[in-house]
Order: sequence, then C-alpha cells, then structure tokens
Amino acid sequence: MNAQSELMSMRSYAKSRGMALSTLQHHIKKGTIKKIDGKIDPEYTDIKLRESIDIKQSERGSVQRLFHGRALDGGPLSPEQNGLGISHWRVKREEMEYRKLELAVLEAEGKLVDAKAVRQTQFELARQLRDAIMAVPARTAELLAAEKSAVEIEKLLTTELRQALSDVVSEVECAEELPEAEPDEEGEEE
Repeated sequence: MNAQSELMSMRSYAKSRGMALSTLQHHIKKGTIKKIDGKIDPEYTDIKLRESIDIKQSERGSVQRLFHGRALDGGPLSPEQNGLGISHWRVKREEMEYRKLELAVLEAEGKLVDAKAVRQTQFELARQLRDAIMAVPARTAELLAAEKSAVEIEKLLTTELRQALSDVVSEVECAEELPEAEPDEEGEEE
C-alpha cells in the first residue's frame, strides 16, 4: 500500500470512480478492500475491485457497469467515462425536465406552435392561393378575347390577379383572428 498522504476517504473515492458509496462499503464489509485509519488506498482498491468483478454480472449493460465505476474492460473509468455515473444521468434527466418545462412556457406564451398545425395552415394557404390564381383565366377569358389592345389585356389581367391575391390576403387576415378565439373556447370547456 502507498503512503498515508495518498489515502482517500470512502466517499471521495466512490465519487471519483462514479460508484455508489454503498457498493464500496459492501466490498469493505466483505473483506475485499481493507481500510487504513478509516481511509482507503485508491490504487489498491482499484486492483481489488477489478479482481472481484463477476464477469457475467458485468456483461449486463455498459450503463450499469459505468454506474459501478468500472469501464467495459473491468478497469477503472477513463476520464471521458468518469462523468457517466448515476449523478450524470440524474443531471441529464433534470435537463430534460427543465427543457420540457421551458417548452411548455413558450407554448403558453404563444411563442411556440405545433409544427404540424403550421404545415397544415401553409398547405391551406397555398391551396387557396393556387385556386384564386387558377380561377382568373375562367373569369377573364371572354373579356380578354374581346380586347384587341395588349395594354388593355395587361390591365385586365393585372386587375384580376390583384383582386385574387387581395381576396386570399383577406381570408388569411380573417383566419388569423379565429385561432386566437379557439384556444379560449377550448380552455373554457376543459
């Protein structure tokens, strides 16, 4: 065993290896690991833990092995793996819960909308625009056939196209007012 200055407390050793303190205490109670003045030698403990690994148990899953402070090969965790203990996964879960809450707040404030609803609305607007523009030839065919002047034909087409686009814009403005009223009605029904 090493000099007294290199000894670690059980808690700090367990934390540095990403393992549960109770696992370390189990090995001490079992006699696999010896304490020196209430502390443990990290190098000696690493070796003893590596020797006491049950291979079948260690093959149950990499996350479980990481929780117990051992890498996939049974050795101590590398610096990259060292943060992947139970506390790492707890932090990840907390981050996900915070993100869900943040999204719920943005949705309540009206800054976040359902992507499917946006795509549906865009589709409907594009359909309305297409229908309005495609109706122009049918409405203007007789008027255009009677005209001989290119200037008059251009004027008629411009007027009809502006009217069709203006009608679509009016429908969009009316549609923008309706969704604001719908959530209030749904909210009252719940």
